[in-house]
Amino acid sequence: MLKDFYRITIYVPILQNRPFLGASLEKMAETSPLIKQLIQMLDDNSVVGRVGQYAGVYEIGLGLEGYLPVSNAQPILGEVGVRTRLRTISFKTYVITGSTRNTIDQFVTDVVKIHPWEHPMIEISDVKLWIPD
Repeated sequence: MLKDFYRITIYVPILQNRPFLGASLEKMAETSPLIKQLIQMLDDNSVVGRVGQYAGVYEIGLGLEGYLPVSNAQPILGEVGVRTRLRTISFKTYVITGSTRNTIDQFVTDVVKIHPWEHPMIEISDVKLWIPD
């Protein structure tokens, strides 16, 4: 049966001074303090990350992100006026539609508190997931 969910995707930088360059995705996830904190947040939450009979559901992917910091930006990596590219880990999880807006807002607020970026990239989109009856 198809059910409506929100997908929350959080982009996590692979910082240059970390031992991630050339590492496997599994090693990056195991050694990233932020990924560990995100997984713990799911373990502590009974709504975010819950899909059917499973809790703490997440997916991790590898990506390449680019941005151009404009005036008044304070980038962790790069500098104002210079295009920056870096490897990122995308961390995806789900929340069933109908959950209170406060639940999602609180989760995102908690993510922002631990994320190193000035403006964390967090996507929230509508998706349909197939869940067995």
